[in-house]
Amino acid sequence: MRFPFLPLLILIFFACDQEEEALLYQGEAEFHRSHAALIAEESREVFLDVSLVSEVPWKVVRKPDWLTVTPESGTITAERTTLTLTAQNDNPDREAGFYTGGLGIQIADNREVNIVIGFNHLVQPQLDLYPPEPFEVPRSWNQFGLVNLGDADSKMDFEILEAPEWLNIEENVNQRGFFWGDSGAGYNVTIAPIIPVGRTEGILKVYNFGQPGEIPVVVIRN
Repeated sequence: MRFPFLPLLILIFFACDQEEEALLYQGEAEFHRSHAALIAEESREVFLDVSLVSEVPWKVVRKPDWLTVTPESGTITAERTTLTLTAQNDNPDREAGFYTGGLGIQIADNREVNIVIGFNHLVQPQLDLYPPEPFEVPRSWNQFGLVNLGDADSKMDFEILEAPEWLNIEENVNQRGFFWGDSGAGYNVTIAPIIPVGRTEGILKVYNFGQPGEIPVVVIRN
């Protein structure tokens, strides 16, 4: 007995299968930032933002020898997947300094997303305000920066999470990336004219090296 429609059914089956695979991998995936800096034995979370239509496997395919990633593989099932990065100070012959390497994540065997990771080895960055507060306005500074005042060979990165309404914050587009010790302002912060006469205190909440930090800001208007 012949089945004249069998070849057509097989063709339809494979066509549907290919269409389903194309649909499965449709969408975008990228890290929420282009870079992240670490210090030894510190863990930090980075986020893989995705807009995919179904569950998609991923795995780490490239990373520096001093970096551990947890987990190293999995399945993307939501809009954001969290990876924990830790810099390991396990090489006694490594010289002090700032090291960079690429972390590559392969998505569904056909695309790769990357983020640059920095490692401060035996050098210590320090996030602070410059010029130092308290700020007296309008007789002195009404603008300051968030800078790295740590070791000259160190680098850092940070993000402002929350700020008082009387501070106007603008990212310094000329200083994106890692910030060298003794230089580099990631954000320019201007004191708004709504500051009342007298002493005003506030808190800048900053994501710095994997741990939220708080920087007090004091303004005195005469």
